[in-house]
Amino acid sequence: MGNSPLFPTNNVVSGFGNISVDNIRIIKMEWINESLTLIFIGLLTIAVTLLNEMNHMVTKAVYVLTYLMLSAMSVLSFVHRF
Repeated sequence: MGNSPLFPTNNVVSGFGNISVDNIRIIKMEWINESLTLIFIGLLTIAVTLLNEMNHMVTKAVYVLTYLMLSAMSVLSFVHRF
């Protein structure tokens, strides 16, 4: 996790310039929330891949749900730019 998205949080917030304390908290909260979501999705995928002998249906379900979640997050990030 050397390139964890959690580490540059303060740099990201400082890039917004002079903003209110409430806005700083909201940006930090959203940045940390998305980072933890991505870390969890990655760890879950790794775990079911390593344990796929136990239940192949669960592994496939996690792969599909991971794909859907990452796709939804990508669309949200793309649409949010406009």
